[in-house]
Amino acid sequence: MKFLSNFILFICSLLITQSFGYLTNYTLNDAKDLKIETCKSDKDCKKNFQVSCFIKEGKKEGHCISTLYCRNDEKCVYKVEDNEKKTYVSYEPVSSLISLLQLNTPTLILESCNSKEASVGSCYTRKCEKKESCLSNNCDKEICITNHKKPLYICSNDASTFKGTNSDKFDRSKLTCKLAEQEICKKNNECTTNKCGKVNKDKICISSSNNNKRRFIIEILLIVLFALIAFVTLRCCLRRKAHGKVKKELKVKYENEEAFLNNKSYVELEDIDEFNIADVEKKCNKL
Repeated sequence: MKFLSNFILFICSLLITQSFGYLTNYTLNDAKDLKIETCKSDKDCKKNFQVSCFIKEGKKEGHCISTLYCRNDEKCVYKVEDNEKKTYVSYEPVSSLISLLQLNTPTLILESCNSKEASVGSCYTRKCEKKESCLSNNCDKEICITNHKKPLYICSNDASTFKGTNSDKFDRSKLTCKLAEQEICKKNNECTTNKCGKVNKDKICISSSNNNKRRFIIEILLIVLFALIAFVTLRCCLRRKAHGKVKKELKVKYENEEAFLNNKSYVELEDIDEFNIADVEKKCNKL
């Protein structure tokens, strides 16, 4: 039964891949050697994984921009969205609560967390339900975990993909491949984040020189502050509404008593702001 279940999952993953076309024919080594087409407009970039045509200012021709996500000898994948703009394959920075607030869970989650960082609550990915949901093929407690044997490389000729890159000097005629955030590294220039820092006993690619836990705490505080402001605002609105209702009920009560004492069959209701409840109450108490 277990074999049959795994076989069905495998077939389903193949069908999804074929339907939405996020799988390429390139491995990591192929991506590094991939020839980038020149272009004069976005129409010249016809491959599925090509996003747009980038032309430097003053130039008449540029290069097609692409970003691939590769793991050694496995086939590289790329981001994909359907016609309704619902993400099926996407990458989000980790070590952030942003990933937890994503409404759409992609078919394939590209980002992953170092197991030690995930265990202490310093790193998050979009929620995974099974290992097949993660490109790393490793899901633990609804978080995609890095695969040390097959680390994730981001291969791109988009300068914004790599932190600390000089856009003017960046070579767009080829794909530059660097380790994704949370992958084990040795040097800064190996990482897309341009920062290889020691976390616990490992050196991994991190988003900045700031401690990830500090960033996590700041985000928690901001969310709590926002929730507190929303709660106070709602409570004030409800109290104001309730006060207005009580005031109106008292107004009607004392107008009816005044009408009865003065042998009137009815009395015209005055505007709440002009009606002095205290004066009418004093009159009634004297009688």
